[in-house]
This record gives sequence, C-alpha cells and structure tokens, in this order.
Amino acid sequence: MPSSYPFTVLTSASIVSFLDFLIHWHAPPSTLIVCSTREDFLQMLLSACQSSERAVPLTSEDGDDYALKNSLLTPTIHLLATSRIVNLAFTPTLTNLRAYLAVYNPPVDPTDQGVSYSKPRKRTPILGILNMLEAHRGTSDFSVQGISRTFAIAVDAAARSNVQLLVTELPRSEDLDIEGGAQIPSPDAEPWSEQVPLLCGSLRFGEDQKIWAGRTVETRQVAARWCRFRTLDELKELD
Repeated sequence: MPSSYPFTVLTSASIVSFLDFLIHWHAPPSTLIVCSTREDFLQMLLSACQSSERAVPLTSEDGDDYALKNSLLTPTIHLLATSRIVNLAFTPTLTNLRAYLAVYNPPVDPTDQGVSYSKPRKRTPILGILNMLEAHRGTSDFSVQGISRTFAIAVDAAARSNVQLLVTELPRSEDLDIEGGAQIPSPDAEPWSEQVPLLCGSLRFGEDQKIWAGRTVETRQVAARWCRFRTLDELKELD
C-alpha cells in the first residue's frame, strides 16, 4: 500500500462527513463495515439528518456539515453511481466483525466490468470501519488485549488487500447534548479518551461498576500502535 495512505483513525468526524468522504474520495473496490445492524445504522443516519434540519448553522463548520447532510439526501447521478460501487457490510457483534475481516476479499472493481468511473487525483480504495470500538463494549474483549487483536486483524486485512484502512468512532448517544434541537457531542465525548483494562475479562467495581480493577490504558494509545490519528482535512491533503 502507498506510504502516503497509512492506516488511519479519523477524529472529529461525524457520520455524515465520514460518508461524504467515502463517497467522494474513494476508488473501487471499497468497503464500509458498519458495526451495528442495518436498522440501527439507518436510524443513526436519519437522526443525524433530522438534527441538521432543526439546527441553525452558526459557524462555517456547522454550515459545512449542514450542507453535507442535505447533499446525502439529494439523489444526484454521482451519488447514486458511487453508492452502488461501495460494498456495505453489517457486523452487529465483535465475532461477526473479526470473522468478516479474517476472510476479507475486496469486491471486483466495477471498472473492470464496463462501469464508467472517473478517478480524480488522490483517490484510493478504502476499507472503512464504523464504530469498531463500540463493537467491543459489553464484551470481555473491551480491553487493550481485545482491541489490539481486532486492530491487528483489520490492519492485516487492509495490507494484504492493498487498501486504505479508515476507522471512525462516533460519540455514543448518551454522550450527545441537545442544543437548538440538534444533537452535538459533549466536551468529554471523545470516544478515544476512554480507559480500558490491560487484559480481557477484567472486573469492574465501585458505583455502577464504572471503575476497572488494575491498571488501565487510554483507547487512543491502543489505536496509535496500529494507526495514525488524522482529521478528514489532513487526509485529503495527503499526496
């Protein structure tokens, strides 16, 4: 894989901005793995689009996201054509995710089958994973050991397929504040700041079982062993 396209964890990316990037910056064959059911994914996307309709853009950044949300709802020829050649997979459990990655084989490039597709500069095949960290939550693998294992499988799948790995984690619904009718991430909603224990099967204690027994590590440190953290703007500027 080209060195200019490292394995990447996207930061500060909403579900809409991530999908927009995938649609407009990928090259076939590309795949998006969603770590949830199809119904939950569609509900999450619908909620994001509905929030934009109730919110009033106050800054240029808000305005950009507002425009992106509406662009996803506009059935342009480019959007329809591109969405047909992005393979979509749903893995609602961690076991499903690991199994899919273990046998991952990129779909056939549609350009080899007579589908017209222009490739602007900087486009590359993508293996995107949405909410990989969330797939570990509630399992004994929600630990440094378990998360590292999944990253190893994902990196191996991307490397052997010569595609760009993009991991994106969205704030959990309970970490969202309501402002002006729109859901926005609370200041402490950064998903990669959460502490996890070193080993699988570690125990919790304290009120509401929120404190891990033994040493813990920030999930960002775990991911940084395998991927670089970048924003979408930084990714677009890569050669």
